[in-house]
Amino acid sequence: MRKTVKRALPLALALMIGAGALSVCAFPRTAAAEGDYYAPITATGGEELLGQLHDLITTTHTHYTTYEDCKDPAYVKRTDPGPNGQLMEFYAQAELSAKWQSAASGTWNREHVWCQSLSNGLWGQGGGGSDLLHIRPTESRVNSARNNDKYGEVSSRTPIWYRDAENNEIAVAGYSVGAVFEPIDSVKGDVARIVLYVYTHYNSYNNVYGTTNGNGKSSYFGTLKFTNIMSADSESEAVALLLKWHESDPVDGLELARNEAACDIQGNRNPFVDHPEYVKAIWENLSMTDPDPVEPGPTEPTGETITITLSSFDLTNGYGFKRWSAGGIGGIAFLYGGSDSYPANKGMQFNKSKSSYYIASDLPTKRAIKSVTVKSFKGESDRPWKLLTSDSPYGQVSGKPTNGTDCGTKTVTEGGVTWTLDGEDTYFALTYELSGKSGAAYLDSIIVEYESEEELPPVDPDPVDPEPVDPDPVDPDPVDPEPVDPDPAEPEPFGFGCEGTIGGAGAAVFAAALLAAAVAIRRKP
Repeated sequence: MRKTVKRALPLALALMIGAGALSVCAFPRTAAAEGDYYAPITATGGEELLGQLHDLITTTHTHYTTYEDCKDPAYVKRTDPGPNGQLMEFYAQAELSAKWQSAASGTWNREHVWCQSLSNGLWGQGGGGSDLLHIRPTESRVNSARNNDKYGEVSSRTPIWYRDAENNEIAVAGYSVGAVFEPIDSVKGDVARIVLYVYTHYNSYNNVYGTTNGNGKSSYFGTLKFTNIMSADSESEAVALLLKWHESDPVDGLELARNEAACDIQGNRNPFVDHPEYVKAIWENLSMTDPDPVEPGPTEPTGETITITLSSFDLTNGYGFKRWSAGGIGGIAFLYGGSDSYPANKGMQFNKSKSSYYIASDLPTKRAIKSVTVKSFKGESDRPWKLLTSDSPYGQVSGKPTNGTDCGTKTVTEGGVTWTLDGEDTYFALTYELSGKSGAAYLDSIIVEYESEEELPPVDPDPVDPEPVDPDPVDPDPVDPEPVDPDPAEPEPFGFGCEGTIGGAGAAVFAAALLAAAVAIRRKP
């Protein structure tokens, strides 16, 4: 059954609009939006503006909320209030019961607008995965229907309905075909501006022409591509769709009010809400490289190698430290050993929620390690891993080891990635670097390459002593010396030369008073 939803405008606001005293498309900017917050921005477009915005929103992001905060009414009712004291559902833009997730119609949960599984391993439940300018409340069944689909436009529209607890159809929340999700027209701009914010904030500064990652942990930042989240064949095509959505669904009062509330909590803002003109100024003047930089694939070993797989382990049930051995070396790893009900059939399974999450060696390679190549299990998500090397063995520790040479963090894929080394270390550790408190990783294989004997400097096996030198040789045929001139001439001289605010109480009250009106006028018929 489809239920008609009535949305009433407050009388005073209706009179103001009818009298022409207020334009519903021209909500006033706050002092923070127009004043001091954007004072550091001097660029007018292109890569310079993108870099300055990255530096600004990361340095002013002084409080990183947690994943639990994103379901806390104390936060969510400030950022996403409905007109009648409930919550505003993101995709349908209709009021939603404040009842937390039970997987039933009419309840809600947290939506990663940029899906966790499409974040190149950057977020789970922290950083970008719990940013209030990113996470939105979504009806449980809508969230499930959207799944991990990329955003795009579909030709055959199959509607996804937001339904209430009685299974009444309240409002269309989007359209889905295959693995592509298309938001409703009045939400496309919101989605585009969130995607642009996430891209600008959580790309590492060197990817977006910035100079700092501000107050965030290093694990929060990495490489993001628009094609990770947009259904497009190239970065340029993805940007074109984002600009189209941004322009077709302009910023409204609901977004402005939300930007204020989120800023009040975590300190930073979405600049593309405050200044929509930044979008065109940056991406119409920025050449997008297709494809963006990605981790290089595995290299072909030239030395001697050992390969570690699940079959290298002495497995016992459940999670715990298990011993492995391969090619004459060995070590330990904290991983899943399977059970009668749930066998370990996806390679080496690690989980950030456990007490430890790494694999390491405690028996050395014969010679210095030259490279380490790691592949994820077929069909599983890409995950970030860090390589450490050392001249001493690694043991059992809580969490992960941190000692040794840090060789960098890479996103491990099914195709594999390689760390190339030039040191003398003979021990290694791989630590699982997913941000947040939980999330599994499945590795198919680890190939450790070390120097072969042929690569070592040659040694002369039988050195020959030089001929002995007679310390006082006898001249067999002495010759009388030439007579000495008693008054020699002065020899020719020789030598070596060396020359040389947020907008105050008035703005807050005004934004609150207009919230219900923004909700009422937002949805298009």
